[in-house]
Amino acid sequence: MEDDDTYAEEFKGSLNGKPVYVKFLKDKLPSVRNTRLSQKLILRHVIIQRQLNHPNIVPFLGLSEQVVSGVSGIYSISLWLNNQNLIDFVEWYPRHDKFKPICEIVEAINYIHHFNPPIIHGDINGWRIIVSDKYTCYLSGFRFARVDGIDGIRDHLENAFTRRGVYYLAPEYVDEMAREAQLHRPADIFSLACTIYQIYTGKSPFANIEVDNTPLVVRSGWRPTIPPPGHWTVQELQLWSLVDLCWGQDPDGRPTIQEISSMLLNIKTHHDILTC
Repeated sequence: MEDDDTYAEEFKGSLNGKPVYVKFLKDKLPSVRNTRLSQKLILRHVIIQRQLNHPNIVPFLGLSEQVVSGVSGIYSISLWLNNQNLIDFVEWYPRHDKFKPICEIVEAINYIHHFNPPIIHGDINGWRIIVSDKYTCYLSGFRFARVDGIDGIRDHLENAFTRRGVYYLAPEYVDEMAREAQLHRPADIFSLACTIYQIYTGKSPFANIEVDNTPLVVRSGWRPTIPPPGHWTVQELQLWSLVDLCWGQDPDGRPTIQEISSMLLNIKTHHDILTC
């Protein structure tokens, strides 16, 4: 189940005798005053996700507009997994391989970043990664997805500051002056770095900072010490070096998702050689 979906009600349903994940998307988002804008956000999320077809992205099955208890909204229907997010999964199974999920999500991001036109997820974190009963990871939570460099981010920021998403927001977008800017692919790279940190440590890199103070801290360039305290393998130390590159202050200095995919392959290959 996706965490912190304040504008949706979620439940398990059935379609043609098969279990499905149903999300009732309310027309009015709590943090967006304009109902028309709310509908635009919801429909954009649906329109984008219905075009995606990748083994590590939650499959979208369809939608239906309904009125439930006097509240109008849209039912978004997707494949039922076990609906366990990666953060809870890692907490319950701390010895489970953490490197494989990262590789799978990087491939999902690589897919959307090279879509035509490129798509920005805009809300990557560990709660947006769903683990199936076969231990495959799926990227979900496309409610703030948008086309690279076209759609503005004001609505994204207004919602980010009402939830934990602010802990994963790139420094170039936490400034008040950036609210009319367009979202670009390096923002997802920053969020990916924070997510990797979250997967390995169990908390956001800015978890100990008050939400209201997070933008100031992120803009200042402060990041947690890399690697965090702990006993790390050679493979993990290489991964921490990659994280340090990915959450760099300058968006142009962050590696592309294709470069990250190649780096992960090199790390995995090196690890496989060492363990032969």
